[in-house]
Amino acid sequence: MSAKAGPVRSAQSIHEALVQVHDWLARYDDLVSADASSRRAVNRTFLVRDILTTAYVYLSAMADYVAHGGRSRGSVLYTDPDGDLPVVGHGPDARTELDLPELFRFSLDGGALDGEIQEAAWNPAADGSEDAAGRATFVWRPVRPIPEDDDFFENVWREYREHRNVY
Repeated sequence: MSAKAGPVRSAQSIHEALVQVHDWLARYDDLVSADASSRRAVNRTFLVRDILTTAYVYLSAMADYVAHGGRSRGSVLYTDPDGDLPVVGHGPDARTELDLPELFRFSLDGGALDGEIQEAAWNPAADGSEDAAGRATFVWRPVRPIPEDDDFFENVWREYREHRNVY
């Protein structure tokens, strides 16, 4: 997953990783087995299932982010052949592009999705009638404002002791 969906990724690399993880998760019952007499082996089968499910949801979320218009931001670079290479960033040559491979070309999102939150859910397959890997679903909603109350713990605790914070 690090090679395909690490800090530098592309829609194509995410898709490749997602296809592979989906295949492993969909065929999990055929691919993974354990010695029933070994508690550790049985525990590992659940660990593998959890890891695959987590990877599937994260990769699906990344693919959905790109489909929603997401681009490079924060600590991740989504490669873009029409984008720019990172620049030196300081000194007299601050605007000079670094000598990096074309893989590192990117475009910033310009804050396009700053006002939105991606919520993810995973729904397991039901009785073999659906995709055996389950289904990751996503909803985009506006961010909620940060509450203006900046209560200190002591004040909140006193209110709770006096009124149980029920009004």
